[in-house]
Amino acid sequence: MNIDPTTTYKLMILYMLNKVTFMMNLSQIRDYFLSKEYTSYFTFQNIISDLIEAKLIEERKTKTSQKYSLTQDGITTLSYFQNNLSDKIKLEIEQYIQENKMKMKSESSFVADYNETKNNNFNVHLEIIENKDALLSIDLEMPDSETALSMCEKWKTSAQNIYNFIIKELL
Repeated sequence: MNIDPTTTYKLMILYMLNKVTFMMNLSQIRDYFLSKEYTSYFTFQNIISDLIEAKLIEERKTKTSQKYSLTQDGITTLSYFQNNLSDKIKLEIEQYIQENKMKMKSESSFVADYNETKNNNFNVHLEIIENKDALLSIDLEMPDSETALSMCEKWKTSAQNIYNFIIKELL
């Protein structure tokens, strides 16, 4: 049974998200499709939008990233239609994930975002995520957006050390 390429790409994204235990960021998914030259950037963006609109994937946006995971409807849809993906494509996706898993998991584990508060300060929200659960969640209030953004950027490289310090101090 032949299906159109757009449907195949949607199934590929669902399959990819089903194979990981963490939320994937937009660039991780996009890099796979563009590096394999499956589709154009604009078509890819439309496919992601379609999947969100159909509630097959969930999007978590912050000022510094966009992350995605399967919804229950996405899991159900994939279970009905994954046989429409060739074994070659499934294997290719699985190899991509295996080769990049540690890097992707690390990138997806450290969440940082900030928002302006009612009193014109900036609430910085920092998290360490493992298997879609928060291991550590910190909220700090900063006086300006530059400081808030700087903290978000540093979180990616400092989170593990901060987590280790807290655990060591509390045990």
